[in-house]
Amino acid sequence: MMMKVFCSMVCTSLLLMSGCQHRQDTKAVAGKTDSLVGDSVRTELTLPDSISGGESLNDIRFSRFEEKDWLDNEYIHTLSKRIDSYRKGKVDVPVFGDYKKEVEGQCVIYNVEPFMMGGLFIQFVFIDVPDKLFSAWVYSDVDTKTRRVSNYEVRNITVEEMENPLPKEEILQIVKEHPELMMK
Repeated sequence: MMMKVFCSMVCTSLLLMSGCQHRQDTKAVAGKTDSLVGDSVRTELTLPDSISGGESLNDIRFSRFEEKDWLDNEYIHTLSKRIDSYRKGKVDVPVFGDYKKEVEGQCVIYNVEPFMMGGLFIQFVFIDVPDKLFSAWVYSDVDTKTRRVSNYEVRNITVEEMENPLPKEEILQIVKEHPELMMK
């Protein structure tokens, strides 16, 4: 709830626009199947992260999440580890190439929401490059029988075309009031 309040107070239009882009991108990945049923054609849209019976894998992933879990979870830890590995030169994150120095600084969580292709969609900013908004898709496997979530993996990190409208001073003030937004 705290994250939702933060986003709605500070960046509603930004999130709506980037969220729309985010959803448009995912539609292209979904599978479409046409089959003949009698004299008509039946079209079915299949998302790669769904299971039969009406429950999605995200329903399993996030069913036990409480408010505090949205800002401190294995998805965010996995992203943080990827960023640390980049800083240490262990992995390449091409989108960070133009921001090598700034990526060394602290990172603030901007928005978190379940991703329709499975896993979590995380938007974040680096305090030293506050005008750039980054997005990450972190995926996990789900065992539908045991309902166990495992194998967290950063699938994509991008820089949004739209700039973050908040200056560094406002971000620091928000983090002062809500330290849970700092990526650990």
